[in-house]
Amino acid sequence: MSQQTESFESFIHGKQLEKTECSEVINSLKSTHESPLIEFKEGVGDKNKLRRLILRSIVAFLNGEGRGYLILGVRGKEEVKEIACLPRGIIARDEDEAVIESFIRETIFSHLRGIPPLIVPPHLSIKVFDCKTSCNTGQDGWLVLIYIEKRADVYYYAQIGDEVIQSIRKGSSSRTPIPEEVIRLIEGKRKPLVMVFIKPEIKTPQQAGLNFILYNIGYKPSNYASGVVQITRYIEASTPMKSHLIRMRSQYICRSTTPYILREEENTIIVGLRHHQAHHMPLIPQIKFDGGELVTMLEEPLPENSTTRITFVAQIFTEETKTSQKCVALMSSGRVECECEISIEDYLGYPILSGILKLPL
Repeated sequence: MSQQTESFESFIHGKQLEKTECSEVINSLKSTHESPLIEFKEGVGDKNKLRRLILRSIVAFLNGEGRGYLILGVRGKEEVKEIACLPRGIIARDEDEAVIESFIRETIFSHLRGIPPLIVPPHLSIKVFDCKTSCNTGQDGWLVLIYIEKRADVYYYAQIGDEVIQSIRKGSSSRTPIPEEVIRLIEGKRKPLVMVFIKPEIKTPQQAGLNFILYNIGYKPSNYASGVVQITRYIEASTPMKSHLIRMRSQYICRSTTPYILREEENTIIVGLRHHQAHHMPLIPQIKFDGGELVTMLEEPLPENSTTRITFVAQIFTEETKTSQKCVALMSSGRVECECEISIEDYLGYPILSGILKLPL
């Protein structure tokens, strides 16, 4: 079974799902069995049943291996018996591939939930084939490939009104978990997820403060956090007329014992961060912690009414997790927003969260 499953994954691996051909998919499915990563579902004639079918399978994948392929329009338990396309008109009278894809995306992103709450949605790819024109099956309907992959390690479920859909995947089948399993799964997802943000503050035309903000976006307090922040030495200042770089020089740290200057290099200022319960309160989830300020001198004045952009990278370590982040702090008209590309994992290298986060400061 593993060899047959690998044949489908080797076919699909490295390809953009949207660019696959129906004939290739059908040929690969002939030698493929259901597995923890692959599930077959034949056509159903009711839109509401289809919605629940999709959600139950997607939730099971996310709570299992964290990813998987759902193939709609295939008849067979464990292995493919025949192509049984979703009937045309299941979503709308004048539906096409775009309507089917939009329905699936809306189904997943409108009803998918997580405990702890989802910070970053899962990655989703969809390919819809017209069975008559693209697959030459002679059927009037749709063959659909759905690939889902989690970017946040939470317990997933779906909700439609008051109805809650829970599912886990074991081997090649999905089932509803018992309460004890749900409790165990949820408790295993609670971890401290600590990030650092920089909020620039212009004190004078030639002096800027870089305020460090520690923020636990997880759902478990952290008693310990340390790390390194590398700040690009040049501020990018932009006006409608021009854009240029202004060099910073560090002066001193104030307000806290959390940050300290490690060293200065040609293009970066490297700052260490140290937060410990012996000196500070724990980093409580969803509360921003003032981590102190690095005061810098600017080698030339900032232009009036300019938009300033500061880039930095950081690594933050807690008792259980490591955060890697690459960020841009943007200040315009007195407003500051920080956008970060992040990756958080535990100390065994298991991914917990990845994606892009924006935070107004």
